[in-house]
Amino acid sequence: MKFILFVSLPLYALDQWTKQMVTRFIDPDQPRILIAGFFNLVNVTNTGAAFGS
Repeated sequence: MKFILFVSLPLYALDQWTKQMVTRFIDPDQPRILIAGFFNLVNVTNTGAAFGS
């Protein structure tokens, strides 16, 4: 049980931090190209039923 908390809590904190950075620095629907033709970041809101707002 301690191992699960040891792994999951830092991952949860990292997830929340990256979400804040994306909402703060990437405009909605405006991709940020990190590696051309391979890796882009896009701020998109999920409006669906599962895990949506």
